[in-house]
Amino acid sequence: MSLNGCFLFRDVISASNCVYDLSFFLSSGIFNSMNLTILCMTRLQITPEFRGDLGELYFKHLCFQRGYAFIKLEDVHETLHTSNILKFRYSFERIPIEIPTNIREEVRRISTPINLHGTNSYVFDFLTCPVYQEDRLDHANKRASDDFNWVEIKTGNSVLSPHQEQVAGTCKIRFSIFRILNVDDRPYYVDIDWEFASR
Repeated sequence: MSLNGCFLFRDVISASNCVYDLSFFLSSGIFNSMNLTILCMTRLQITPEFRGDLGELYFKHLCFQRGYAFIKLEDVHETLHTSNILKFRYSFERIPIEIPTNIREEVRRISTPINLHGTNSYVFDFLTCPVYQEDRLDHANKRASDDFNWVEIKTGNSVLSPHQEQVAGTCKIRFSIFRILNVDDRPYYVDIDWEFASR
């Protein structure tokens, strides 16, 4: 960035306004010899969707720090009908893990979306499993059925829906709820509680 010119537009400013303002400055001849950096700034609305995404982000980093890999249910759904090997995310790696035969039917069933207001909706957020030192990236890695865990992330005081409660009661795979009550707080002060595990 050139130190000759930098303008900061605060609050909600449309792209067209930014272009208009830039054109004004350029046409005035004042900044003909300067390189301008225009930064349009706005503020996000803190919506339930935003809080949900933020909660998932905190959980992903908890997995990285505690040695767990995860996969979102939509990725399970897109892969499992053609392969029993799923690529779980761990940090920047994708670890191929074979789903054991005795839980494949459940994994297929739970990862099948329902149509909610015209969009696919998945009953839980993640399927997780531990990472081991001997894991390889160039071939499928084995896991025991007990290694897997369904995970639902809740922020604030949100609760399971009746459908989630009903589905959780049918699972042989462990089901866990992780709650982030103070998701709006600064990251250093955010607490992640392992609120519930089915067994």
